[in-house]
Amino acid sequence: MADACALPKKMATGDGLRIRNLHVRDLRFPTSLKADGSDAMHTDPDYSCAYVVIYTEREVEGHGLTFTLGRGTEIVVQAIKSMSRMVVGQNVKDIFSDFGVFWRKLTSESQLRWVGPEKGVVHLATAAIINALWDLWARLEHKPVWKLLVDLEPEVLVNCIDFRYISDVVTKEEAIEMLKAKREGKAEREEQMRTVGYPAYTTQVGWLGYSPEKVKDLCHQYMALGFTVFKVKVGQNLEDDRTRCRMVRDVIGYKNIMVAINY
Repeated sequence: MADACALPKKMATGDGLRIRNLHVRDLRFPTSLKADGSDAMHTDPDYSCAYVVIYTEREVEGHGLTFTLGRGTEIVVQAIKSMSRMVVGQNVKDIFSDFGVFWRKLTSESQLRWVGPEKGVVHLATAAIINALWDLWARLEHKPVWKLLVDLEPEVLVNCIDFRYISDVVTKEEAIEMLKAKREGKAEREEQMRTVGYPAYTTQVGWLGYSPEKVKDLCHQYMALGFTVFKVKVGQNLEDDRTRCRMVRDVIGYKNIMVAINY
């Protein structure tokens, strides 16, 4: 399996290239001032992130972030700094040739896992680093990340996944065969995504802290932008929830609404 999962020759752009530094920044935005992003449990979120930049020995960089709600971002930043020792100095080809193993290395570090494992701060920190590495890989290939994924051979793509919690349902070998079986029509599906796009919905109309008037106005604004499916936050007051959902349906139609409750 090792030979089958080796990176293709065109990945030679990363041969011998090492990561020389990892920088992380604490970025916060006062979204709580207008109740942007609010729901039943998170009534005053300040949408924020721990933003990572991975620097290599060349000009190419990788950028990634992990999402937070304000307070506590500094804890995630410190976790990323603590994990950076496992990233800086690494050969990028070694990382990408066995990305699933590298993921496990980050999430299962023998001491840091005590404050996880594989949840909370450790997972948030891991997400920022992994996102930055995907961005770096795509930049080395001169592609957006989605195109990098589309072009990966089944063996390489499967090797990016840690199967330890899913192998009772699907094995690496089975996943590879599933991907190979779907090769037919792949070009047509890619072209459809380029021309038609990928289905999307928005929650921007339905944050729980918004007034009914604002929700209605935003529904019209986002319909004008092309959105047809909307998600509304609920969970504080049943009658208010009913009123909000009824109002949104009056604007967008009966079948195009989703609701989310955060408890």
